[in-house]
Amino acid sequence: MKKLVCLFSLLFLSNRTALCSENLMPPDKKLHLEAGIIIGGGSYFICPEFEKLLFDRTFIHPSLWSIGMASLAGAGKEIVHDDMMERGDCNAKDFYYTVAGGVISGITLGIIDELFSRDESSVYLEVNPLNSSVFLSYLYRY
Repeated sequence: MKKLVCLFSLLFLSNRTALCSENLMPPDKKLHLEAGIIIGGGSYFICPEFEKLLFDRTFIHPSLWSIGMASLAGAGKEIVHDDMMERGDCNAKDFYYTVAGGVISGITLGIIDELFSRDESSVYLEVNPLNSSVFLSYLYRY
């Protein structure tokens, strides 16, 4: 259930970036931000599992995996695809937007994961598809 809610929130985040106005963010930068969100979200769940498989425990927080893998993908795309292969324009802002997507997904999934892992807390998720709104409420008992 926890992973389902986390993935749903990631899809909601990437949908929100797609709805940004043209004046706020150019289309190319939206694609880099969405790619960072998707790569960061996938590595949040996949990389710690590989780490457990290899070392029988995790050493790195999943949020750092998200940020690191998005950074690696952004740098690889800019350096290899755009600069070395000369198939595009090598731009540092594209790299920053990809890393920002990894940061957004890593922090968001880290917060949601922390909320669901506590025993004394209750998390409620309300979805209203008519106006595309999602409410996440949190109750912590002292």
